[in-house]
Amino acid sequence: MPSPSPITLRPALPTDAPQISRLGHSVFTTAFGHAIPAADLASYLASTYSASALAGDIANPNITTVVACSNGEEDGGEVVAFAQLTEGTMEKCVEDCESPVELQRLYVLGEWAGKGIGKMLMERMVEIARQKGKKTLWLGVWEENVKAQAVYKKFGFERVGEHKFVIGSKVDTDWIMVYMLKDTQE
Repeated sequence: MPSPSPITLRPALPTDAPQISRLGHSVFTTAFGHAIPAADLASYLASTYSASALAGDIANPNITTVVACSNGEEDGGEVVAFAQLTEGTMEKCVEDCESPVELQRLYVLGEWAGKGIGKMLMERMVEIARQKGKKTLWLGVWEENVKAQAVYKKFGFERVGEHKFVIGSKVDTDWIMVYMLKDTQE
């Protein structure tokens, strides 16, 4: 169990890609690996959570990646969580929402879960979305991930629809949830 350490949130750097890759593999496999055929899971992880794919995300101007580092160090410490906002993605059920942006990922390593890091990342992503002039934060969450749904509901997200999420031969249903960003000037 990690000792209590200060946590620093910062924009992801290209050099963080290998740590984010390991984190993504771990969290995704823990949460969903039991429900996906092994070959499909391996292919998805290789294409989505490879260090090169994540380096591409970090370099992509439409994706904002923020990492949470242990030890409170700006340029060091272990990456224990990350989140991504993705501009330009859309689902039919959010088309009528004002100025939407997708919270594509918010992952916290298992041993760091329950320590407020997810909340810190969520608050930072909301802040960034507001700075970008966005009014709606939306996400997809697996219909069987009741724990994540509860966290999002507690934060203020509401279910507005669903979509199919395909990994190889596996087709699942994700709930689409939205959070209306309140103007901080109000």
